[in-house]
Amino acid sequence: MAQTVAATPLSIVDSPKTYLNKTVIMKAKFDKFSTLGLDYKPAFKSSDDYISFLIKRDDTTHDIPLSEMKLFLKRDLAEKFIDLKTDDEIEIKGKVFSDALGDAWIDVSELKIIKKAPETKKN
Repeated sequence: MAQTVAATPLSIVDSPKTYLNKTVIMKAKFDKFSTLGLDYKPAFKSSDDYISFLIKRDDTTHDIPLSEMKLFLKRDLAEKFIDLKTDDEIEIKGKVFSDALGDAWIDVSELKIIKKAPETKKN
């Protein structure tokens, strides 16, 4: 069985080669679902089968997505998380399958919601 390594998102993007072909587990704040990195040939994940998502950088007080990390979730699994909102705290488990473009490309196998973000009041 492959070893699972606990890491921070920033340590993974700082050194994706270190984590290449390893299963990682990390905590993060969800930002949004996207199509970032899908169908890119050197680290191919088909947009027919996958959706990608972004997490927030945890080294800033501003709302900045950590776009150097490409997170891919199978569409059938993603449907279970359709209610994810920006700032929900999540735990991600997945395998770093590529370091194309110097970024970390992760095939997510498990996603857990740790804590829902507080509801924002609309005026």
